[in-house]
Amino acid sequence: MHPEPRATFFSALMCVLAFLLGSLQTNAQSGPPQSNIQQQMTDQIPGEISGHVYRSNTGGAIPDATVVLEPIRPSVRGMWPQVATGLDGSFTFTGVAPGEYAVDASALDFLGKAYSDGSQIRPTIISIRPGQRIENIDIRLDAASAISGSVYDEDNQPIGGVMVTAGQPTYLPGGSRPMLGGSGVSSDKFGHFRISGLRPGLYYLRACEEDRNPGHTLTCHVTYYPGISSVESAQVIEVTPGTEISGIRFRGIRAEPSYTINATIADPQPTSPQRRYDLTISRWAHNLSGRSSEPSVTFDGFRAGQYVLTAWAIDPASTEDGWAVSGRGYATVRIVDKDVHVEVPIGNGAEIRGKVIVEGARKISAAGTRIFVQQNTERGRNSAGSVIIDQKGEFTIRDIPPGRYTFAIPGLERSAYQKRVQCSEMDYTLKAVELDAGAALTECEITLSTDASLIQGQVLENGKPMPGMVVVMIPQARELRQIERYTHTTQSGSNGQFQLSAIAPGEYFLFAVPPQEDQSYYALDFADRNRGNAQPVSIRSGDTQVVSLKPSIKNR
Repeated sequence: MHPEPRATFFSALMCVLAFLLGSLQTNAQSGPPQSNIQQQMTDQIPGEISGHVYRSNTGGAIPDATVVLEPIRPSVRGMWPQVATGLDGSFTFTGVAPGEYAVDASALDFLGKAYSDGSQIRPTIISIRPGQRIENIDIRLDAASAISGSVYDEDNQPIGGVMVTAGQPTYLPGGSRPMLGGSGVSSDKFGHFRISGLRPGLYYLRACEEDRNPGHTLTCHVTYYPGISSVESAQVIEVTPGTEISGIRFRGIRAEPSYTINATIADPQPTSPQRRYDLTISRWAHNLSGRSSEPSVTFDGFRAGQYVLTAWAIDPASTEDGWAVSGRGYATVRIVDKDVHVEVPIGNGAEIRGKVIVEGARKISAAGTRIFVQQNTERGRNSAGSVIIDQKGEFTIRDIPPGRYTFAIPGLERSAYQKRVQCSEMDYTLKAVELDAGAALTECEITLSTDASLIQGQVLENGKPMPGMVVVMIPQARELRQIERYTHTTQSGSNGQFQLSAIAPGEYFLFAVPPQEDQSYYALDFADRNRGNAQPVSIRSGDTQVVSLKPSIKNR
């Protein structure tokens, strides 16, 4: 090899090495400082949370309890971490990312509970720093109660497949008494049932909870313990902490025939070939069926009664799941003694058009306030539609299902009362508006009056202020008690003081009663049964009255 080429080769090699060295130095200078990298690594060091689950009454350990670590601001979806306690009730969460958490515990035959350090009513939020180890997260669970017994038919034979529910009926304004929710189980083949996980309190038992029983295993008439058809006469069962009420004999369960509803969805203007349908069947404003994506569907296992069918037309859309509701349709069907077929047209919702008028010495505007149409059902109050009142006080509420409705304007009814409701020259002030599918109710005028009255005062017993008492103002006219807006309630403050506003003129009874879980002061006959403890008041338009009220002791 000649000297010249060798020199050229080494010169080029030195240039390449110098370039690479310079690049490395430049990258090192432009990258994050070593201290920042170390800090980021430190911030990701996981922590640890540990504690125990104990019995609240004895302090004994609860093994095999489930403890869940709940992120307060979860960054990813999925299952939250959970562990089971050991024989000594201990648990440990390792690899806990820095952040804020709540810790929940549950166990068989115990009432679930979130960790609290005792300094506040709400669960205590645990904030864990990088690498931190938090100990002594101890949770004490109360023993749950239970009700057990057997179910018998009309021939006093044990009967299986009956859903038995333990619930706590609560009176609602207007006097209805729904038994919402509750814990339930199905009786076994020997008729036995056991409802566990109950909190202390007063319960009613109801058999044959479901209005629909697919598969026809057993369709039966709703019956309340000990074997009657009305909750008003049902026997109450008192459950104390950690006890089991056993030996309940639930009699008189009567089997009923079940029927089929064949529904066909009629869609006059399908907008896309990809359109699909959902269809639900409801009774008392709660869903009974599942869904169907077909325009024709059959649902079985229904008892005799009246049902509302709702069809949903769903088209592709740029939403998260790729679909959006484009229209709805309704039909009402009554089952008597045979299967039924019904057509459900899309786009036949009812409509109400009208105007809100505000009168009285105090001038306020209805514009910009939301008006609702709502119904009081055996399952509670249900809103079926709402809209914002325009600048002229006018409104149009569309797509309303069949039903019986009243109007509510919560934003105004704190300072005014509904004085008059008229639609097409019909007076609906004291009665509900009844709508069929496709109906249009026009020329409605809802008159609110700002000349409402005010009652204020103090609850006193032997001159001593009584805080926390429920102050109830009930119309003397029984028919008005069935209209929610005529009954007023509030709670006395720390000095026994109270105030009731937006009261319509009329004759009332005033009571002060202890708080009650079942809110029995809403019962239609409460004022009649307790008239001796009532304070009568006569309200005139624009009144402000100050009263001194004694507690009512006989208040059931």
